[in-house]
Amino acid sequence: MSEREADQDALAARILEAAQSNAKCVPVGTNSKGQFETSDDYWRLSTLAFNEVLSYEPTELVLTAGAGARLRDLNARLASQGQMLGFEAFNGEHATLGGAVACGIAGPARPYRGAIRDFVLGCQVLNGRGERLNFGGQVIKNVAGYDVSRLFAGSWGTLGVMLQVSVRVLPRPECEIGVALECGVDDALKRMGELGRSACPLSGAAFVDGVLHLRLAGFASAMEAAAKRIGGSEIGVENGPWQSLTDARHDFFVSETPIYRLSLPSALPHLDIPGRWLIDWGGALRWLATEVPVSEWLPSVIKTGGRMLVWPPTRANWLRSGDAVIDGLQARIRKAFDPNGVFL
Repeated sequence: MSEREADQDALAARILEAAQSNAKCVPVGTNSKGQFETSDDYWRLSTLAFNEVLSYEPTELVLTAGAGARLRDLNARLASQGQMLGFEAFNGEHATLGGAVACGIAGPARPYRGAIRDFVLGCQVLNGRGERLNFGGQVIKNVAGYDVSRLFAGSWGTLGVMLQVSVRVLPRPECEIGVALECGVDDALKRMGELGRSACPLSGAAFVDGVLHLRLAGFASAMEAAAKRIGGSEIGVENGPWQSLTDARHDFFVSETPIYRLSLPSALPHLDIPGRWLIDWGGALRWLATEVPVSEWLPSVIKTGGRMLVWPPTRANWLRSGDAVIDGLQARIRKAFDPNGVFL
């Protein structure tokens, strides 16, 4: 028996022990999302032993690694081949691959490259019975039935412990350029919408502190031409807000005022709710810091088809959609993977 198999068996035994003891479990890597937990009354199932790259095919744009592999190490490996992970993960400097997939929180590139689940090709997991299950595959063209592996993206460890994940990777762009334009919020939303519908090679569009920040990625000549058409000031990408938005560590989030995360249609005009606003995802993600009671403005958000979360959310609130049909479906899926309710 290999060391990897022994580690997997030990983890499976721990899950069965938890079921017999009526204990709750949470898969944990580096605990980079620890602020989302409201209690320490659970068993931590560490994935850090599963940290190796199991296979990497640069010509196929596919990487398979243990769930405990750190994203910074994977990106360094990919960079040597001119490639990168397609998603920007929350707290990615410290996060593991399994943790990034499990939480599913993506950074500013999400509207332009896709959500984290869009890059998941397959995974190996331990369910609530301690059984080792394999879903999906290790190739991009995988059409063998329903892609169950994507259910684990954004599941927050409620369906099982991921042992390994296969992901699609992307070529690293030749050049990235940051552009900043001072404008009002209405103009910013209009410009983001127009650019999003055009052929502009965006990889980020955010309105922060009265400045519209745009990030362009692609060939150097195309980036320079696009930046000239847009106007404004060209700034280094590292001087933009992108990393602080990805990790929710911008100064905006240092506030005693309640903060709300609003997922809205990107074309929706600015909502006239008093407070401080920060807009990301080309208008589809809007952060609001306000003292105005939620009851006074939430109905108008719901009417648009939007969703609201208090930030930082608890694990339970993140998973609760507010839609009875969706919440019921999620409960049935959890029951199928974890019939004994082992996972928190």
